[in-house]
Amino acid sequence: SSSTMTVQNGGDASAIGSCTTFSGSVAIATGAASGGTLDLGNVQDITGTLEYGGDSGVQTITANSLKNLGGLNLTDLSALSALNMGSLQQVGDMTLESLAALGSFNFGSGVTKAGVVTIVNTQVSDISAISQASQISGLAISDNQFLSNITFNLNSVGVANIGPNNLVNGLNLNFPQLVTAESLTFRNATSISTPNLLNVTNTLGLYGNKISSYAAPHLTWVGALVVNDNPQLSNLSFPALKYINSTQNATLQIANNTKLSSITGFEALTSVNGNVDFSGNIDEITLKSITNVAGAMSVDTSSTSFDCTDINNLQSTQVVKGADNCTSHDANPSGTTGNGGGSGSGGSTSASSSSAAMPLDLPTFSTGAGIFGLLALLF
Repeated sequence: SSSTMTVQNGGDASAIGSCTTFSGSVAIATGAASGGTLDLGNVQDITGTLEYGGDSGVQTITANSLKNLGGLNLTDLSALSALNMGSLQQVGDMTLESLAALGSFNFGSGVTKAGVVTIVNTQVSDISAISQASQISGLAISDNQFLSNITFNLNSVGVANIGPNNLVNGLNLNFPQLVTAESLTFRNATSISTPNLLNVTNTLGLYGNKISSYAAPHLTWVGALVVNDNPQLSNLSFPALKYINSTQNATLQIANNTKLSSITGFEALTSVNGNVDFSGNIDEITLKSITNVAGAMSVDTSSTSFDCTDINNLQSTQVVKGADNCTSHDANPSGTTGNGGGSGSGGSTSASSSSAAMPLDLPTFSTGAGIFGLLALLF
């Protein structure tokens, strides 16, 4: 049967625990954990979802023989301090949310495969029992105030939204093997490492992080790139990035990064199929290979030394296909082509962009480079 069994008491839990395989889902009723403990005995496989929520009495959940679980959904269990599934190897979508007493969870040697993993508003300081999995469909990890280090062993991932976590000390985030992703959103990280990242189908977004630098040395194309509100960021490097080409919102936005005075790490960028928006205290912009910006371009800087001449000439040379706007000496630079995904300080784990951007690509230019430098680039 693929129906749902509701566990009302310890006897119901023992009945499931006497099976090798339980076909269906298991819903734990409030008050089912006798003495604060729920033990699912010797069951090895549950084909559906194990769901338990809204019970302030449960302190321990044990299912140490369980190897395969169709899904796990534990929410609003305020006293839960121990989650023991010491044999778990595979799990479908997994949600651990609003678990105020949960400092860790035991999955034995670790899960190898998981669906979408959501860990929100817990006390966990270590998620290696799930982060070492070689296959995870998606990630949503935020509001875990004691989580300071994560290393994922993934080659690919769907939508990954990480942060904010640990607002006091920040999070060290490592994806040493990641090659491809649908979208990546990082917030409030102290360091971010993606040394082998090759492509991101939709948005790569860095919002409100504490990083001083970020490099993606092998990233070749991305749907949209948004770098906003990172106050310590002074260096960006995307030396292999050629195309920003989402069909929906191919934005290149770099905004409100207080220490980022030079945007020079885009040596290979040739085409942006949407808007380009740079704002902040920017002295220099260099895009040596750009030939096409399909949408609008905006540069809004507080710098008193930035020369807008080359930016304004991009439209007349048909590099920028939409409108262009360049403003220097601006006391409050904010950009004009849209926010590309929202502010960096918010708690949302969404990576969506707020405005539909037009296509766009641009050539290389820098502060003080005159028209002769531009003509040499184009011809």
